[in-house]
Amino acid sequence: TTGNSNVAVGYAAGYNLTTGNANCIVGTNAGDALTTGYFNVAMGHNALSSSVSGRNSTAIGHNTLKVENVADDEAYNVAVGYQAGLGVTTAVQNTLIGAVAGQAVTTGANNTALGHQALKANTIGNANVAIGKNAMLTNVAGDTNVAVGYDSLRVMTSATTADTYNTAVGHSSGLALTSGKFNTLIGGLSMGSGVTTGDDNVAIGYRSGYDLTSATLNTLVGNYSGANITSAI
Repeated sequence: TTGNSNVAVGYAAGYNLTTGNANCIVGTNAGDALTTGYFNVAMGHNALSSSVSGRNSTAIGHNTLKVENVADDEAYNVAVGYQAGLGVTTAVQNTLIGAVAGQAVTTGANNTALGHQALKANTIGNANVAIGKNAMLTNVAGDTNVAVGYDSLRVMTSATTADTYNTAVGHSSGLALTSGKFNTLIGGLSMGSGVTTGDDNVAIGYRSGYDLTSATLNTLVGNYSGANITSAI
């Protein structure tokens, strides 16, 4: 091998390195497929174990980025935590931190998941931000959503790639929202019970719009505002 400045510790760690440079590889089978890739960090059993020529990935934890294989290009993926980013194949520029965070991501790019099971089911969805345990837990393909808080947008189930632009901030905000879009929900339990398919709603304040179901074009501001409205338009 002619690679320089590599560190490999553990059984089969960096086993196939040839000309790759500046890789830090620690753990059984970590980075064991790397040949020409460089500037990667793989720490943990099977971490980054399929990448051959990818660059600039960070995988820390058991099975993190296990099947990533971005050929001859900068991947810029970061996965930290048990099986975080486990399914990533050719996706790039994802930051996935927490046990099983972004576990199902395959080709979805530019996602940020922080917290246990955050964005866990996402496969091809892009440009989502999910912060908090179970944030956007079931989203598969929806794009450009922001969920901040425990259980925020937990059951979003968009199965086809589409820009849904939901923003939910607060514990259990948008908890029941499934396929709704263009909603802005700020406050604990805001639209947290009923809304499933409603669009273009704004709810600001604790339990605002709590019982809305398929309602659209509502603006509710203040704690408990519209909390008992169900299907208003």
